[in-house]
Amino acid sequence: MISLLGRSGSWQDTFVEPSLPKLLTPAPITFAVWGPIFVLMAGFLVYQGRDLLPGQEMVEMPYVLDVGWFFFLSSVLTGLWYVAWSRRLIWASIALMVLYYVSLLAGYFRLGINLVPLGRWERVLVTGGWSMYTGWITVATVVNTTTGLVYYGFDRLPFTELQWTVGVVFAAVAVYLVFLFRRNDVVFAGVGAWAFTGLIITHLDPVVPSNQIILVLSALAALTIIAAIIYSLTLPTATAV
Repeated sequence: MISLLGRSGSWQDTFVEPSLPKLLTPAPITFAVWGPIFVLMAGFLVYQGRDLLPGQEMVEMPYVLDVGWFFFLSSVLTGLWYVAWSRRLIWASIALMVLYYVSLLAGYFRLGINLVPLGRWERVLVTGGWSMYTGWITVATVVNTTTGLVYYGFDRLPFTELQWTVGVVFAAVAVYLVFLFRRNDVVFAGVGAWAFTGLIITHLDPVVPSNQIILVLSALAALTIIAAIIYSLTLPTATAV
């Protein structure tokens, strides 16, 4: 919330550095994913505290103990990342973003998402929100790192920005597919499809610097993930490994 309330300017400017244009920049509408993330994570907070209400019996919620410290750590790192980003401390923001992502991944694995049976509300308010959050920060970490490389200068690196972008698109697709098929996590993978759709929109716009290679690659990435999700829904339900 601090990122949205503590700074003037557009929604996109909070998460993307306008002065450092790059090929890997999702369209502004893509960042609307924060809306459902905030709603679901707020639901997570309310849900785990429901037995604090008068007249409510104590409810066993082992996942709260499993993930509590990681949730706290990710929240602290979010604030620190925002401070570094707003002060244009690019490398510090990248380091904090990586730690932020690691804390979410640790919480994800600690929750054992889709490894153990849960009730409907637990799937929505506990694992659903965490999956969406972690899935989005997956691509956010890549975008933030790319910003750092643009800031440093691709002319000083042994690869071009186009080569880097193509490489990380393939890597990101692989990550989303692994979580889809290893954890049967449609939510996590769906966020990846949404992110690539935002990248398609960016490169369809003739006003901004567009690249046909990234446009085609983004379209293939989004379609691959969507097709994989549809295919996964046809498979017999099984416990993820």
